[in-house]
Amino acid sequence: MSNYYVTAHATTSYVPVAELRTQLLLFGDTSYDAELQEILLAAEEFLADFIGEYLTDTTVRLNVPSFGADTTLPHRYNSGVVVSYWDSSNVAQVLSSANYLVDSSGEYPVIRITTAPTDLSTDLSFAGYIAYTTSLPSVPSKLSRAVLMVAADLFENRADSSTVSSNKAHLTALRLVQSLRGW
Repeated sequence: MSNYYVTAHATTSYVPVAELRTQLLLFGDTSYDAELQEILLAAEEFLADFIGEYLTDTTVRLNVPSFGADTTLPHRYNSGVVVSYWDSSNVAQVLSSANYLVDSSGEYPVIRITTAPTDLSTDLSFAGYIAYTTSLPSVPSKLSRAVLMVAADLFENRADSSTVSSNKAHLTALRLVQSLRGW
């Protein structure tokens, strides 16, 4: 699988701020809500990096070296797939969806180009790219609990320079979601 990068990070977390507020025993105190939202997003991204899937809508871009072979997407779930290529003027052009299909019959989706573009750039290192949005269709409860563990730790130790307790909480969270890794 090729490397991808995130072009649009999630802006709201799967786990509600109110749930983290309760976890932290901050009943009725909404003064930390903006910070708690950022902490939840960081915790979810930490766990998403570990399991290889994003919890909420995240847009990614996957570079395509050439259009002569199938391209396997690194995420099981996708929507809004758009294939683009660099034309001979080095301008990105969208490939018509009639010229490719998304084969979801295997473990990971595969983009199969049925009609490759003919006006490809020869100047760039990649022939094109695939952009799509990915997120889990449902989040297992142990993943939600792991998010709360990591987020609570990040909040409680935000000014602490010691990493010992932080490492323990994060290790526990990773063990909790280990079975979800690369599903």
